Amino acid sequence: TALGLSGNSVVIYSSLRYNSISLDKISILFIRSLAVLDLTFILCVCLPQTITYICGKWVLGNVYCTIYFYVAALTTTANSFNILFLTAVKLALVMQPFMRISSKIAKTLVVLPWFLGIIPIILIHIGITYVFHIDFICWYFYESYEYLSSDFFEKFYHTIG
Repeated sequence: TALGLSGNSVVIYSSLRYNSISLDKISILFIRSLAVLDLTFILCVCLPQTITYICGKWVLGNVYCTIYFYVAALTTTANSFNILFLTAVKLALVMQPFMRISSKIAKTLVVLPWFLGIIPIILIHIGITYVFHIDFICWYFYESYEYLSSDFFEKFYHTIG
């Protein structure tokens, strides 16, 4: 957690302050976006998970338990789309070296993964609210931090059955 925080902070700071990363502007935008996504994931998912492991149970409350799942879904999905778009842009530039991508399109490609990351959140919210009842996941966090223990599936089937 500390290593991720410091590393991503250095990337963001150095790319903003000193312009020390010698890449094209589009790649720098994607790298900054990846660093912000990583920082969000570390602060909102990894840090609470570390606290949970130290305490032996979920101590951050029911509301943050829900936020935890939504932020985890958003950041992992947006991170994947960010890498996909970065790779697509690089492939396009390799295949057509004289192609120029406008800054408006580049900024759209950097912001789009954040919006695409909302799709799993909507699906998770619908599934949890209408199928599993949202308290189930938070209830299990309160019970144990070993998510895939032998009694997990027994409690899962008992809750939905």
